[in-house]
Amino acid sequence: MAAVVYQTNRKTGIKYAYESIAYWDRDKQQSRARRKCIGRVDPETKEIVSTRKRKTPTLGEKPKRGPVPITWTARCFYGATYLFDRIGECTGVTEDLEACFPESYRQLLSIAYYLILEDKNPLSRFPRWASIHRHPHGDNISSQRSSDLFASITEEARQRFFRLQGKRRVDREYLAYDSTSISSYSKCLRQVRYGKNKDHEHLAQINLTLLFGQQSRLPFYYRKLAGNIPDVKTLRKLLADMNTLGYEKIKVVLDRGFFSAANINDMYRHHMKFLIAAKQSLKLVKKHLDTVRDKMRSWNYYSQAYQLYIYSLPVTWDYVQDRPYKGDTIQADRRMYLHLYYSPERALEDEKSFNSRMVDWQEELESGRRHPDHEKQYAKYFEVKSTPVRGTKIIAKEEALAEAKRNYGYFALLSNEIKDAVEALEIYRNKDLVEKAFDNLKERLNLRRVAVSSEQSLNGKLFVQFIALIFLSYITKKMQENNLFKNYTMQEVLDELDIIECFEVPGQKLRVGETTKRQMDLYTQLGVIPPASLQ
Repeated sequence: MAAVVYQTNRKTGIKYAYESIAYWDRDKQQSRARRKCIGRVDPETKEIVSTRKRKTPTLGEKPKRGPVPITWTARCFYGATYLFDRIGECTGVTEDLEACFPESYRQLLSIAYYLILEDKNPLSRFPRWASIHRHPHGDNISSQRSSDLFASITEEARQRFFRLQGKRRVDREYLAYDSTSISSYSKCLRQVRYGKNKDHEHLAQINLTLLFGQQSRLPFYYRKLAGNIPDVKTLRKLLADMNTLGYEKIKVVLDRGFFSAANINDMYRHHMKFLIAAKQSLKLVKKHLDTVRDKMRSWNYYSQAYQLYIYSLPVTWDYVQDRPYKGDTIQADRRMYLHLYYSPERALEDEKSFNSRMVDWQEELESGRRHPDHEKQYAKYFEVKSTPVRGTKIIAKEEALAEAKRNYGYFALLSNEIKDAVEALEIYRNKDLVEKAFDNLKERLNLRRVAVSSEQSLNGKLFVQFIALIFLSYITKKMQENNLFKNYTMQEVLDELDIIECFEVPGQKLRVGETTKRQMDLYTQLGVIPPASLQ
């Protein structure tokens, strides 16, 4: 039982109060007491005043160094998210996101990490993933919070991010530009419309355009547009956007879906360098191909490396610019290079494919089940004769078939900068990285269907999926450079790294678990210092 006893110091005359606790001393077999000074007694008020000096830290004063009490510990999976952290530093994504979204950039990164590692899983599964992984936000993000986060992403901040990312590579490379369609059942989104569905699905859609660096192999710009807008009409808006973002001179690679005289004239007017595929039926291509058709299929123009016959020649483009503000039209010649290619293998494939379509068209005519979309082909390649006695007779137009077969195996590229046909071919073939990026968006990042109910949420979710696409594209690039796809899929690489753990204790350096030689080699080949090497 505790009691308060008082004792006066003989030298100072100050009276002190002590807390006395009695206890039984077994060794001495007697009762004893433990005393603890609790203060001095005020001579006037007789109250006990504490004598312990407690220093209150002043504002801005750093606390003294010393051991930190361990109030919690955490053991989480860290290997894959560590990889993403380093990629974010290398590409400037983390820095640019922080500049544009200072309050929420960590949450955006965490959701992007989740989308990559948990492909095809809905965001409702994020809390489970976050509880076992170390990630930038470090906390849970509920479904409602993620919806609010997506809605908070403003157009101004998004455009600023495009500007910052573009400045890191836009001046040094050609940019591949292409589009895809994303199907949707939603009736709440304004831009969901029926159009040419590139996945051949009979659903309404929105369209998504993407601009990709040829050398960096990283995306830096995208735009969402209505599903009924054809590719050929999107280029003019791209030029306007590039001007708004401050890019005066860029280089683009386009497929033939973007070809039109108006688009070529616009690119000349904006001083843009371009490489674009063109149809053989184009008057400019047909005119020059007819003059060199036999000549280019000689041994002197054969490339063993590409197994193609290659021919280049300078041509002239008839440039036209309407100036409504002056009430006149400028007409001038512009320099251009036409690159022609002939592939014997492609010629056989083209003929086989055409013959298969001819069989289908003829069967439709003979059975009377004509398809509205094929009426143009019926008229071009067949003559239909009907008599009361012999019935309907279908005769193929041999001249039309011969004309179609003349162009089997040929394809053409046009450029206002690239003079060498081999260089043009290499740059154009690299454009398939955009198609692979669209595959990543739809398959790994769960964008095959639009599963949101508001425009703001859609815009925000697309942006976070675009961030995730940058990380995926970087990993794909490194795996291709080091021939990793020969032995691994991307998922196998991520799974192999994801099992590395870390142990976190307050006041102590983060400890990373055991790392195998195989895992360290993967980090090195992906351009990242292994986490174990930093300890």
